[in-house]
Amino acid sequence: MDRLRETINPEEMGIHEGPTRYPAGKNLNALHCRECGDLYYVDEKTMRRVHAALEGDPSENPFCCPRCEEEYEEEAYGH
Repeated sequence: MDRLRETINPEEMGIHEGPTRYPAGKNLNALHCRECGDLYYVDEKTMRRVHAALEGDPSENPFCCPRCEEEYEEEAYGH
């Protein structure tokens, strides 16, 4: 089956919708996922949102990576 190269590895093609595993495009700010602890890179807007939330409650990291978000959605849908 033929697939567009962008769908195989969008990070290599310069398409960055959401957090990425490596610094790419606008995603240059490192954040750890609150659930799995994996390092992701996010854009400036996301970084400002996270910092604002941490100023309100330093113990509560609001950033959740796409993989963990998907797992939570699947769990919520299954119940």
